[in-house]
Amino acid sequence: GRQQISAEKTCLIALVYIGSQISMYAIGDKFDVTESSVHACVTRVVHFLHAISGDVICWPCSAEVTRIKNGFLAKSKGKGPRNTIGCIDGSHIGILTPSESTQSYFNRKKWPSIILQGICDDRNKFLNVFIGFPGSVHDARVLRESPFFTRATLECGDNYILGDSAYPLLPWLMTPYKDNESSFPSWKKNFNKRHSQQRVSIENTFGLLKQRFRRLYLVDAKSVQQCCYIVMAACVLHNMCNDERDFLEELATLPREDDVGNDDEGEGDFDCSLPGYSQSLREFIAKEQC
Repeated sequence: GRQQISAEKTCLIALVYIGSQISMYAIGDKFDVTESSVHACVTRVVHFLHAISGDVICWPCSAEVTRIKNGFLAKSKGKGPRNTIGCIDGSHIGILTPSESTQSYFNRKKWPSIILQGICDDRNKFLNVFIGFPGSVHDARVLRESPFFTRATLECGDNYILGDSAYPLLPWLMTPYKDNESSFPSWKKNFNKRHSQQRVSIENTFGLLKQRFRRLYLVDAKSVQQCCYIVMAACVLHNMCNDERDFLEELATLPREDDVGNDDEGEGDFDCSLPGYSQSLREFIAKEQC
């Protein structure tokens, strides 16, 4: 009959799978269970973590927003954007080549991936994630298609998140100035410097996530949907570790994440960008706060 596996052992098997690149066959050998049992354990735990993701990865309350803004400002040494409540970027998650729409999954580095869009706080905790777009899709389009985009104005209020130049400038999304002027003024340089000092948090967050859960370098699930479930499970576990302040010494000096999304200029088709207001807000921040 089917092997009876305790809840504790089920969790351990799933954690070994998500935290390594060890094959299911080898994990089964390690725990003295069949490969199919390993698959069942991983599926069970991953689906449970997906079910509770909304409770673990969530937008901060007003008290947390104040702390987060202070945390980001400290990263730029008390100067720079003062109402930053998050940083956004995309990261490529390696997958096996899908059987359908194959070419769309190949990213600019020519390997198949899905995109993890993440928004993090100053302590590398995920506030929002959106997973599953093919690797060839531009970051700006992923944002536009994500559920967060439709409620960003409400979520951010008078605050904003920071993104790189792959994203459009929006009232709730501050991007750096493009250094394409013959004489790039110092106040723009200062803004870009402070912006970068705060925005690096999302690159560090992705780096921590992938070092801790190494399955994300290549998720070997058969379907894209199951890959998405595994990535979400890793993000949930990442936040749980973050809440417990569970950091390993070797994770403290990580290289910055280099598999971030498509960072060429944004697509520029955001009808709701309010360019005049957004540009005025960025200029005010650059001249008065940097």
